[in-house]
Amino acid sequence: KAWLDGKKLGEHQGGYTPFEFELGATGKHDLVLRVDDTPHKFKLEGKQGYGRAAGIWQTIYLEARSQNFFKTVHFTPDIDKNEVTVNAALDAPAAKDLKLELLSKTNGISIAKKIREGQKEIAFDVKIDRPHLWSLDDPYLYEVKVVLQGDGIGDTVSTYFGMRKISVMKLPGTNYSYIALNNKPTYLELTLD
Repeated sequence: KAWLDGKKLGEHQGGYTPFEFELGATGKHDLVLRVDDTPHKFKLEGKQGYGRAAGIWQTIYLEARSQNFFKTVHFTPDIDKNEVTVNAALDAPAAKDLKLELLSKTNGISIAKKIREGQKEIAFDVKIDRPHLWSLDDPYLYEVKVVLQGDGIGDTVSTYFGMRKISVMKLPGTNYSYIALNNKPTYLELTLD
């Protein structure tokens, strides 16, 4: 549960899932979070006897947001087509025409797209020339910045993605199904395997 200056903002139930509250206030205030981690039979308590996993375990952020802002920005790589699909969703339909810019210093990408008034989501493909594939031996990531601009509106998300493909294929010369990473069979030696 969360309170701002003694007034309840809301509550969230569910472990390991993100939550947010709209503060709608500027200046100095008292923000109180109360977390109840009482053990219950229906709750997960640690993993395989490694101890309790409880409490808030991620960083808490306070963010100033404009009238429209990014709710999500998601990248879906397609190494067979040498491209990545970008899906961006706003918190609400655009109050006016906006511009989305995708910038990457790692491979020189600079793309601008228009988000029309009333539009809430946008999806587009970006060609990646000679993609640097993410692998276990070389976990390369493309660093990108996604910028939302408009009259009195601005939001920036700095993030990253990897060009990789996880699939299932037959081990060459056999009828055995194998997990493949970037179209190559990969033997997974896992815990408890």
